[in-house]
Amino acid sequence: MNFPRINTMTTEMHTGDVQRLRFVVLNGSAAYFLAKDVGSLIGLRADDDGDYRSVLEQFGISFFDAVVSDQSGPIGSHALITEQDYKRLIAEAIKRLAVA
Repeated sequence: MNFPRINTMTTEMHTGDVQRLRFVVLNGSAAYFLAKDVGSLIGLRADDDGDYRSVLEQFGISFFDAVVSDQSGPIGSHALITEQDYKRLIAEAIKRLAVA
């Protein structure tokens, strides 16, 4: 699947850091987030290709691969997850970190 346009939410934290969360909208309503941004945001360990497919599998999060593009053109294939799975991934990561 190919997504011709990607949206970005940018948040400036109270520390002065800026965080970026990119997503695509499917069928005009459902947002699918780039696992790369979510994983980086919550401090998970990336795979060798910079994405988080193995981490998603470890946490039982379903995803699909898609080519997405920004204003300059295609930025490559990325694992995409739903907003519900994005929230579940954060909750699972927090639980596992609390146990460690």
